[in-house]
Amino acid sequence: MLVYFSINLVKLKEIWLRTNLE
Repeated sequence: MLVYFSINLVKLKEIWLRTNLE
């Protein structure tokens, strides 16, 4: 469960960074 949560955080971070760059 913890691993899944970590992966989710990384994905959210990636999306957030992408929207920030635009």
